Amino acid sequence: MKVFAHRGESALYPENSRSAIASCDSSGMAGVEIDLYQIENEFIVFHDRWLTRVLGIQKRTVDLTRSELNRLLGRDAQPIPTLEWVFETHKTSGLIINLELKEIHDIDWFLTCLKALCSRFQFKLENLLLSSFNHQYLVTIYHQAPEFKIGMILASHPIDAQTSLPPFPIYSVHLDMCCLSRTLISDYKRLGLEVYVFTVDQELEINWLLQANADGIFANAPREASRLINKLAYPVANS
Repeated sequence: MKVFAHRGESALYPENSRSAIASCDSSGMAGVEIDLYQIENEFIVFHDRWLTRVLGIQKRTVDLTRSELNRLLGRDAQPIPTLEWVFETHKTSGLIINLELKEIHDIDWFLTCLKALCSRFQFKLENLLLSSFNHQYLVTIYHQAPEFKIGMILASHPIDAQTSLPPFPIYSVHLDMCCLSRTLISDYKRLGLEVYVFTVDQELEINWLLQANADGIFANAPREASRLINKLAYPVANS
């Protein structure tokens, strides 16, 4: 079962910070999941619609200007990560990079920049996964850049797995641990999809997902989650 560092190693460092993302490596996880907002023509790593919770600034994230962004520091006292910085940092790490698109006002420009970064840093497309709760983004990505893997995020338990899927192929479904079942996992897997679950750090839930044959989890403490998976999957070797 794959483990993705949820917003980087967010159990150890401020979420989505340079420290949390740079600390990730292939020795303790399969990938890193980060969130993206568009600020003018730049793409930054940030989760919330407002800066208030994370940075104590009463301002909407999308209302930042480039000049304000250039002066802004994260909770780790480092600049807010940009998409370019992420690619430069992990160009040779071998990690899967899951970009969750939060608010992108120009998806065409995003895809142009993304293709340029992949080319510039010779990043393997097999190690890139684009996901979003906004399924309109996924439609555009499929039609304009079908070379990218697409992940559909759901925070609900659909009545029917088949009818919940878009009318184009996707790579994975990302499901909320709060509302899923073994049946839903098996239904999506039977449809040929990878099933990833968020956000999971507790041994009880990790074990349940192993038994349900989930393909991966998003964890705040990915190294500990990987250790627990290894212990649970290979109990004899770890006894």
